Amino acid sequence: MKIAAEGMPVFVYRFISAFGASIFMLIVTKATGHSLALPRRLWRPILLVAFFNGFTFLFLSALGLLILPSGHAAVMAYTMPLWAFLISIPVLHERPQAMQWIGLALGMAAIAVLLIDRLHGEDNAVTGIFVMGGAAVCWATGTIIVKKVDWQQPMSLIVTWQFLLGSLPFGLLMLKDLPGLEWPPTDVVLAVVYTVVLALGFGFWAWFKIVEMVPASVASLSVLAIPAIGVASGGFILGEVIGMTEIIALALLLGALATVVLPKPQ
Repeated sequence: MKIAAEGMPVFVYRFISAFGASIFMLIVTKATGHSLALPRRLWRPILLVAFFNGFTFLFLSALGLLILPSGHAAVMAYTMPLWAFLISIPVLHERPQAMQWIGLALGMAAIAVLLIDRLHGEDNAVTGIFVMGGAAVCWATGTIIVKKVDWQQPMSLIVTWQFLLGSLPFGLLMLKDLPGLEWPPTDVVLAVVYTVVLALGFGFWAWFKIVEMVPASVASLSVLAIPAIGVASGGFILGEVIGMTEIIALALLLGALATVVLPKPQ
Protein backbone atom coordinates (compact mmCIF):
# COMPACT_ATOMS: atom_id res chain seq x y z
CA MET A 1 0.00 0.00 0.00
CA LYS A 2 2.89 2.37 0.72
CA ILE A 3 4.25 1.67 -2.78
CA ALA A 4 0.89 2.65 -4.30
CA ALA A 5 0.47 5.71 -2.07
CA GLU A 6 3.90 7.02 -3.13
CA GLY A 7 3.47 6.10 -6.81
CA MET A 8 0.44 8.23 -7.68
CA PRO A 9 -1.55 11.19 -6.32
CA VAL A 10 -3.14 10.17 -3.03
CA PHE A 11 -6.71 11.08 -4.02
CA VAL A 12 -6.42 9.19 -7.32
CA TYR A 13 -5.06 6.17 -5.46
CA ARG A 14 -7.84 6.17 -2.91
CA PHE A 15 -10.58 6.69 -5.49
CA ILE A 16 -9.32 3.74 -7.53
CA SER A 17 -8.95 1.70 -4.33
CA ALA A 18 -12.41 2.41 -2.92
CA PHE A 19 -14.32 2.36 -6.21
CA GLY A 20 -12.42 -0.71 -7.42
CA ALA A 21 -13.13 -2.55 -4.17
CA SER A 22 -16.83 -1.68 -4.45
CA ILE A 23 -17.01 -3.06 -8.01
CA PHE A 24 -15.09 -6.18 -6.99
CA MET A 25 -17.45 -6.86 -4.07
CA LEU A 26 -20.48 -5.99 -6.22
CA ILE A 27 -19.45 -8.77 -8.60
CA VAL A 28 -18.95 -11.15 -5.67
CA THR A 29 -22.37 -10.24 -4.22
CA LYS A 30 -24.13 -10.74 -7.54
CA ALA A 31 -22.25 -13.98 -8.27
CA THR A 32 -23.41 -15.45 -4.97
CA GLY A 33 -27.03 -14.78 -5.87
CA HIS A 34 -27.77 -11.83 -3.59
CA SER A 35 -29.65 -8.66 -4.42
CA LEU A 36 -27.70 -5.41 -4.66
CA ALA A 37 -30.57 -3.39 -3.16
CA LEU A 38 -30.09 -1.98 0.32
CA PRO A 39 -33.18 -1.74 2.58
CA ARG A 40 -34.16 1.83 3.49
CA ARG A 41 -33.63 1.20 7.22
CA LEU A 42 -29.92 0.58 6.56
CA TRP A 43 -29.16 3.80 4.70
CA ARG A 44 -28.29 5.79 7.82
CA PRO A 45 -25.85 3.21 9.26
CA ILE A 46 -24.28 2.53 5.84
CA LEU A 47 -23.69 6.27 5.37
CA LEU A 48 -21.93 6.37 8.75
CA VAL A 49 -19.86 3.27 7.96
CA ALA A 50 -18.99 4.72 4.53
CA PHE A 51 -17.88 7.98 6.15
CA PHE A 52 -15.67 6.37 8.82
CA ASN A 53 -14.36 3.31 6.94
CA GLY A 54 -14.88 4.08 3.26
CA PHE A 55 -13.62 7.67 3.25
CA THR A 56 -11.99 9.03 6.43
CA PHE A 57 -10.02 5.89 7.30
CA LEU A 58 -8.74 5.53 3.74
CA PHE A 59 -7.90 9.22 3.50
CA LEU A 60 -6.01 9.44 6.81
CA SER A 61 -4.22 6.10 6.40
CA ALA A 62 -2.96 7.08 2.93
CA LEU A 63 -1.63 10.38 4.30
CA GLY A 64 -0.05 8.52 7.21
CA LEU A 65 1.73 6.11 4.85
CA LEU A 66 3.18 9.06 2.93
CA ILE A 67 4.57 10.60 6.13
CA LEU A 68 5.61 7.57 8.19
CA PRO A 69 7.72 4.47 7.55
CA SER A 70 5.34 1.55 6.95
CA GLY A 71 6.38 -0.12 10.22
CA HIS A 72 5.37 2.91 12.31
CA ALA A 73 2.19 3.27 10.26
CA ALA A 74 1.27 -0.37 10.89
CA VAL A 75 1.81 -0.04 14.64
CA MET A 76 -0.39 3.06 14.79
CA ALA A 77 -3.14 1.67 12.54
CA TYR A 78 -3.51 -1.47 14.61
CA THR A 79 -4.21 0.36 17.81
CA MET A 80 -7.73 0.09 16.38
CA PRO A 81 -8.94 -2.66 18.79
CA LEU A 82 -7.99 -0.46 21.73
CA TRP A 83 -10.06 2.44 20.42
CA ALA A 84 -12.88 0.05 19.54
CA PHE A 85 -12.85 -1.14 23.13
CA LEU A 86 -13.15 2.42 24.46
CA ILE A 87 -15.92 3.35 22.04
CA SER A 88 -17.80 0.14 22.86
CA ILE A 89 -18.25 1.25 26.49
CA PRO A 90 -20.86 3.96 25.79
CA VAL A 91 -22.17 2.49 22.52
CA LEU A 92 -22.40 -1.23 23.29
CA HIS A 93 -22.63 -0.76 27.08
CA GLU A 94 -19.68 -3.03 27.82
CA ARG A 95 -18.09 -2.94 31.28
CA PRO A 96 -14.26 -2.92 31.10
CA GLN A 97 -12.22 -5.28 33.26
CA ALA A 98 -8.99 -4.35 35.06
CA MET A 99 -6.81 -6.20 32.53
CA GLN A 100 -8.43 -4.30 29.70
CA TRP A 101 -7.52 -0.98 31.29
CA ILE A 102 -3.95 -2.27 31.65
CA GLY A 103 -4.06 -3.09 27.95
CA LEU A 104 -5.13 0.44 27.15
CA ALA A 105 -2.20 1.79 29.18
CA LEU A 106 0.23 -0.45 27.26
CA GLY A 107 -1.25 0.76 23.98
CA MET A 108 -0.76 4.37 24.99
CA ALA A 109 2.83 3.51 25.96
CA ALA A 110 3.41 2.15 22.44
CA ILE A 111 2.22 5.44 20.98
CA ALA A 112 4.42 7.36 23.43
CA VAL A 113 7.49 5.35 22.35
CA LEU A 114 6.91 6.34 18.72
CA LEU A 115 6.27 9.96 19.65
CA ILE A 116 9.34 10.31 21.87
CA ASP A 117 11.53 8.72 19.19
CA ARG A 118 10.36 11.32 16.67
CA LEU A 119 10.26 14.43 18.85
CA HIS A 120 13.80 15.36 17.83
CA GLY A 121 13.34 14.24 14.24
CA GLU A 122 11.21 15.63 11.47
CA ASP A 123 8.09 17.50 12.52
CA ASN A 124 6.10 15.68 9.83
CA ALA A 125 6.76 12.33 11.53
CA VAL A 126 4.93 13.44 14.68
CA THR A 127 2.08 14.69 12.50
CA GLY A 128 2.05 11.31 10.74
CA ILE A 129 1.65 9.47 14.03
CA PHE A 130 -1.40 11.55 14.95
CA VAL A 131 -2.82 11.18 11.43
CA MET A 132 -2.44 7.39 11.54
CA GLY A 133 -3.90 7.34 15.04
CA GLY A 134 -6.89 9.25 13.70
CA ALA A 135 -7.26 6.61 10.99
CA ALA A 136 -7.30 3.92 13.68
CA VAL A 137 -10.05 5.75 15.60
CA CYS A 138 -12.14 6.02 12.42
CA TRP A 139 -11.67 2.32 11.70
CA ALA A 140 -12.67 1.50 15.27
CA THR A 141 -15.78 3.68 15.03
CA GLY A 142 -16.83 1.99 11.79
CA THR A 143 -16.25 -1.42 13.36
CA ILE A 144 -18.48 -0.62 16.35
CA ILE A 145 -21.24 0.57 14.01
CA VAL A 146 -20.99 -2.68 12.04
CA LYS A 147 -21.17 -4.65 15.29
CA LYS A 148 -24.16 -2.71 16.65
CA VAL A 149 -26.40 -2.79 13.55
CA ASP A 150 -28.54 -5.84 12.77
CA TRP A 151 -27.79 -5.82 9.05
CA GLN A 152 -29.55 -9.04 7.98
CA GLN A 153 -27.68 -8.67 4.68
CA PRO A 154 -24.59 -10.39 3.26
CA MET A 155 -21.39 -8.65 4.35
CA SER A 156 -20.27 -8.46 0.73
CA LEU A 157 -23.19 -6.08 0.08
CA ILE A 158 -22.25 -3.92 3.09
CA VAL A 159 -18.65 -3.69 1.86
CA THR A 160 -19.90 -2.84 -1.66
CA TRP A 161 -21.97 0.12 -0.49
CA GLN A 162 -19.37 1.21 2.07
CA PHE A 163 -16.69 1.70 -0.59
CA LEU A 164 -19.03 2.88 -3.35
CA LEU A 165 -20.27 5.74 -1.18
CA GLY A 166 -16.84 6.33 0.32
CA SER A 167 -15.27 6.69 -3.14
CA LEU A 168 -17.48 9.66 -4.11
CA PRO A 169 -15.56 12.35 -2.17
CA PHE A 170 -12.28 11.00 -3.58
CA GLY A 171 -13.74 11.31 -7.07
CA LEU A 172 -14.21 15.03 -6.52
CA LEU A 173 -10.89 15.56 -4.73
CA MET A 174 -8.87 13.85 -7.48
CA LEU A 175 -10.13 16.10 -10.31
CA LYS A 176 -7.26 18.55 -9.88
CA ASP A 177 -4.75 15.70 -10.33
CA LEU A 178 -6.18 14.32 -13.58
CA PRO A 179 -4.55 16.73 -16.10
CA GLY A 180 -0.99 15.68 -15.22
CA LEU A 181 -1.76 12.01 -14.52
CA GLU A 182 0.51 9.43 -16.16
CA TRP A 183 0.36 5.64 -16.28
CA PRO A 184 2.23 4.39 -13.18
CA PRO A 185 5.07 1.84 -13.09
CA THR A 186 4.29 -1.88 -12.89
CA ASP A 187 5.02 -2.18 -9.17
CA VAL A 188 2.55 0.62 -8.44
CA VAL A 189 -0.14 -1.02 -10.61
CA LEU A 190 0.36 -4.34 -8.80
CA ALA A 191 0.19 -2.54 -5.43
CA VAL A 192 -3.13 -0.94 -6.44
CA VAL A 193 -4.52 -4.31 -7.52
CA TYR A 194 -3.44 -5.77 -4.17
CA THR A 195 -5.16 -2.91 -2.35
CA VAL A 196 -8.41 -3.28 -4.31
CA VAL A 197 -8.79 -7.06 -4.20
CA LEU A 198 -7.08 -8.20 -1.00
CA ALA A 199 -6.59 -5.27 1.39
CA LEU A 200 -9.98 -3.61 0.90
CA GLY A 201 -12.30 -6.04 -0.89
CA PHE A 202 -11.50 -9.38 0.73
CA GLY A 203 -9.94 -7.84 3.84
CA PHE A 204 -12.97 -5.80 4.90
CA TRP A 205 -15.39 -8.59 3.95
CA ALA A 206 -13.45 -11.04 6.15
CA TRP A 207 -13.21 -8.50 8.97
CA PHE A 208 -16.92 -7.71 8.91
CA LYS A 209 -17.75 -11.44 8.87
CA ILE A 210 -15.58 -11.97 11.95
CA VAL A 211 -17.10 -8.96 13.73
CA GLU A 212 -20.58 -10.23 12.83
CA MET A 213 -19.97 -13.77 14.11
CA VAL A 214 -18.00 -13.35 17.33
CA PRO A 215 -17.61 -10.83 20.20
CA ALA A 216 -15.42 -7.82 19.50
CA SER A 217 -12.73 -9.00 21.93
CA VAL A 218 -12.42 -12.28 20.03
CA ALA A 219 -12.44 -10.50 16.68
CA SER A 220 -9.42 -8.51 17.83
CA LEU A 221 -7.39 -11.73 17.77
CA SER A 222 -7.52 -11.72 13.98
CA VAL A 223 -5.46 -8.52 13.72
CA LEU A 224 -2.73 -9.27 16.26
CA ALA A 225 -0.21 -10.52 13.70
CA ILE A 226 -0.67 -7.71 11.17
CA PRO A 227 1.54 -5.02 12.78
CA ALA A 228 4.38 -7.55 12.94
CA ILE A 229 3.88 -8.30 9.25
CA GLY A 230 3.85 -4.56 8.50
CA VAL A 231 7.13 -3.97 10.33
CA ALA A 232 8.80 -7.02 8.76
CA SER A 233 7.60 -6.29 5.22
CA GLY A 234 8.69 -2.67 5.54
CA GLY A 235 12.19 -3.94 6.27
CA PHE A 236 12.35 -6.66 3.61
CA ILE A 237 10.42 -5.01 0.75
CA LEU A 238 11.02 -1.29 1.29
CA GLY A 239 14.40 -1.46 3.00
CA GLU A 240 13.20 0.43 6.06
CA VAL A 241 15.31 0.11 9.19
CA ILE A 242 13.74 -2.03 11.92
CA GLY A 243 15.21 -0.52 15.06
CA MET A 244 14.73 -0.92 18.79
CA THR A 245 11.98 1.73 18.73
CA GLU A 246 9.81 -0.32 16.37
CA ILE A 247 10.46 -3.51 18.32
CA ILE A 248 9.58 -1.94 21.70
CA ALA A 249 6.46 -0.24 20.34
CA LEU A 250 5.33 -3.45 18.66
CA ALA A 251 5.92 -5.49 21.83
CA LEU A 252 3.89 -2.99 23.88
CA LEU A 253 1.10 -3.00 21.32
CA LEU A 254 0.90 -6.79 21.15
CA GLY A 255 0.92 -6.93 24.94
CA ALA A 256 -1.89 -4.39 25.03
CA LEU A 257 -3.99 -6.28 22.52
CA ALA A 258 -3.34 -9.57 24.33
CA THR A 259 -4.79 -8.15 27.56
CA VAL A 260 -7.83 -6.88 25.68
CA VAL A 261 -8.65 -10.33 24.28
CA LEU A 262 -7.83 -12.42 27.35
CA PRO A 263 -10.87 -14.38 28.53
CA LYS A 264 -12.69 -12.91 31.50
CA PRO A 265 -12.15 -14.67 34.85
CA GLN A 266 -14.91 -17.08 35.77
